[in-house]
Amino acid sequence: MNLGRWEPEIKRMIKDRAPGAPDRFPVALERFDASPDVTPIMLPYQTQIGDTLCYKMEIAGCTAVTAVQGRLWPQALIDHSLSPGRPVVLFAKDYQSSQERARALLIAAQYYRQHGRLPGKRR
Repeated sequence: MNLGRWEPEIKRMIKDRAPGAPDRFPVALERFDASPDVTPIMLPYQTQIGDTLCYKMEIAGCTAVTAVQGRLWPQALIDHSLSPGRPVVLFAKDYQSSQERARALLIAAQYYRQHGRLPGKRR
């Protein structure tokens, strides 16, 4: 993942265990509502929230969304982003209709078309 000119600042924040202000590099968590026989999967990818470029990645069965270009999220999201001393908010999300599921299926279909099998399956 390329963090661009923000990489030194983000590395320092992680190294010092000092996350900074909630609006600087906000992180929000989404939790998929999936049936017990479904395991949500996704690969990291870029997306947009308003005008803000964000990255989404899976962490412990949730989706972490973070803004990395120093642009602000809407205040309602900043108010619910991760921050020390603040309760953790998980935004519920339906997996069956999610863009994460659609992306995973698209990637699997593309792989299948190229290789005639799904990843991990042997002929």
